[in-house]
Amino acid sequence: MVMGARAGSRRHPIQAGDRPVLQWGPLPLRGPQVYPFAMIELPASYKEFLADKSQLFIDTVRPVLMQSAAEKLHGVRVVYNPGATGHQAHLDDSIPFGVVVEDID
Repeated sequence: MVMGARAGSRRHPIQAGDRPVLQWGPLPLRGPQVYPFAMIELPASYKEFLADKSQLFIDTVRPVLMQSAAEKLHGVRVVYNPGATGHQAHLDDSIPFGVVVEDID
């Protein structure tokens, strides 16, 4: 025993009994989301634009279409790059909401 120390005054947290034992584990899944994508409905014009496109194309441009639908501020410009990147989509403040413009870079 250390000189001047009282018996039982310094216990390990697991042995303390007066505090809950904290353990590592997964984080709770209840944090706020900026855009709950499952609840965002694409405008009819966006759905029509995607109707005859390949799944790869849809997977590429859908996140930008979803962002546009969530904000309802700007339209979307889809650009075809002849290199390895293929299609890219971005919000364009010169295009009104609900409109998709295809372009070649």
